[in-house]
Amino acid sequence: MTVRWSLADARRHLDCVRPWLLAFSTYTLLTIALTWPMLPRAASAVVRDTGDTLQQTYSLAWIWRAFTTDPFHLYDATIFYPQRFSLAFSESLLVPSLLAAPVQALTGNPILAYNVATLLAFPLTALAACALARALTGSWPAGLLAGLIYGFYPYRFDQLTQVQNVSSYWPPLTLWALLRFNTAPTWRWALVFWGTLVAGALTSLYSAAFTAVAAGLFQLWELLASRRLGGAAYLRLTIAGLGGLVVLAPFAYPYVVLSRSAAFHWSIEPMIGFSADLKDWLSAPPENWLYGRVTAPVRAGSLFTQHNLFPGLGALVLAGVGLVAGRPRALVWRFGLLAAVSAVMVHGPVLIAFGELTGIPLPYLLLHRLPVFSSIRVPSRFVVIAMLSLAVLAAFGLSAVLRWRAERVQRRTPLEQGLVPGRTVTSTWIALAAGAVIAAEYVSAPVRTIPVPVGTAVPAVYQWLARQPDQFAIVELPMWPTKGDAELGTTWYIYYATYHWKGLVNGRTTFYPPGYEQLVESAARFPADPAIVALRGTGARYLILHGDLYPPPERERLMALTPLREVARFGSDIVYDLDLTGRRQP
Repeated sequence: MTVRWSLADARRHLDCVRPWLLAFSTYTLLTIALTWPMLPRAASAVVRDTGDTLQQTYSLAWIWRAFTTDPFHLYDATIFYPQRFSLAFSESLLVPSLLAAPVQALTGNPILAYNVATLLAFPLTALAACALARALTGSWPAGLLAGLIYGFYPYRFDQLTQVQNVSSYWPPLTLWALLRFNTAPTWRWALVFWGTLVAGALTSLYSAAFTAVAAGLFQLWELLASRRLGGAAYLRLTIAGLGGLVVLAPFAYPYVVLSRSAAFHWSIEPMIGFSADLKDWLSAPPENWLYGRVTAPVRAGSLFTQHNLFPGLGALVLAGVGLVAGRPRALVWRFGLLAAVSAVMVHGPVLIAFGELTGIPLPYLLLHRLPVFSSIRVPSRFVVIAMLSLAVLAAFGLSAVLRWRAERVQRRTPLEQGLVPGRTVTSTWIALAAGAVIAAEYVSAPVRTIPVPVGTAVPAVYQWLARQPDQFAIVELPMWPTKGDAELGTTWYIYYATYHWKGLVNGRTTFYPPGYEQLVESAARFPADPAIVALRGTGARYLILHGDLYPPPERERLMALTPLREVARFGSDIVYDLDLTGRRQP
C-alpha cells in the first residue's frame, strides 16, 4: 500500500494543528506571567513552603528512579523504611512524573523537574477545558475563554504547592469523551472515557473521584432525559470500564494492601475543617491584585488555602449569561446542574455559614460512606468540578454574546455596513476584552519562592551517604512529630534522600505506617537506652544527628551521653553507627 503525502495535505494538517499550538502558547505565556518569578527560579527554589513541595519533589524523583531501575517495585519507596509500599501512603503522582521525567533524566535536578511539571500543568489544564468548551459551543473564542477561567482561576494559585491539585487536565477530557459517547456510542469513545478517568486516578485520587461523580450525574441525566442509549451502548461502556479496572489494578493493589493495616479513612470531624464555608465563595487569595485586600475581612480566620474560592466577577457574569441564553439548552442545563451540585459538595458533610457550624447535613455525607471518598480529607477541592462547569457556562455566555453581535450585524442596512466596523473585528475585540478582564482579575504575581539547595550545595553529610557503595538504611534525628508545623522538618530529610537513595526511616505523607508515631515518641528520648533499642529495631545502619536543630545545651548533652560510635562528622551533622557492635569505647 502506497501512502501519498502532498503539500496540500501538509497544509491542511497544519491548519488543524495551528490553532491548538497558538492556544497552548498563549496559555504558556500566561502561566509564566501569572506565576512569576517561578520560571527563572525553577532550578533552585520552591513556591511558598517546603512542606508538600519537597515531599512531592521526592515522589516525582523516586518514580523516575523506580521506572529506570526496578519498575516492579515502584511503590517500595525509600521513605518509612522498612515499610513496604511506602509510596502508597499518599497520592502516587504517576502522570505528573511523566512530565517531570525528561527534566530529571537530563539534569538530575529534582527541584527543576518538579517545577516544570507544575508549570506545564497550567497550560495543559487550560487547553483541556478549551477543547471541551470549543466542542460544545463550536467557538474558538469561547473555548479559549473557558480555558482561561478553568486553568487560572484564583484558587489554583493557592494550590501551587501541590502538583496534583494544579494538574486538572483530565476532568474536561473525561466529560468530553462521555458526551461524545452519548451522541456516538462507539468503542472508541467508551475507551477514551475510561482511559482518561484512569489517567486521572493516576494523577490525583481527588480529581478522579470528583470526576466520577460528575460523570455519574451526566449519565443519570442521559438516562432520565434523553434515553438515547440502548443496552448495547451500556454494555460497551461496562466492558471498557472493566478494561480500565484491569489497567488500574496493579497501581491500586498497594493501596488495598496498606488499607488493611493502616487507617486509610477520615472521620467526619477532621473533614469539616477542610470543607468550604459559605463565605469562602467571597474570599480570594491574599496575593490577588484586585481582590486580595478587598476580601481580607472575609478571609480572616481561615487557616487553610483551600478556602479561597472566589471565581472572579467576569466569569460569574458570563456564566450567568450562558445559563440564560446559551445554546443548546440541554447542554447548558446539564452543566448548570453540575455547577450547582458540585458547589454544594464543596461544603462537605455539614454546612458551615460564616464561621458557624449550622448542623445542617449535606449530600456529601452520602459520598463519605463510599470507600474512596472516606479517604478524602478535603471536600473543598470539589471546586475543580464547580469551576469547570462555570468555565463551560461562561463559554456558552460568550458564544451567546458573539451570536447576538453577529445577528445584529446581519440586520444592518448596506449604508450601516459601510459606516460601522464589520462583524469579525467587533467579535474579536469583544472576546479579547472579556479575556483581558478575567485575566486581570486572576493576577496573583509575584509568587513567593523559597531557595532550596541543589547539586553540590546539598549538605555534605548527604553527599557522603551518596558515595557509600552498598545499600542500607538511615534514621535522622530529630524525628519530627507527625502533626502541626513541626512535621515540615521531615520534608527536608525526604528531599535530600533524592541525592543518596538510601533507606530512610523518617517520612511524611497523608497517612502514616502503624507504629510510626510511637517510634517518633521513643526517638524523642534519645540517647536513653529504650530510644536506641527502638531505633535499632528499624534495621537502620546509621543514625544522623543534626545538632543545629537542637538548642545548644541539649545538643551538647546528646553528644556527650550517646553510647554510639561516631562514624563521620560534617559540621553539626554527626553520623553514628547503630550496629550493636558499634558502641563507643569508654
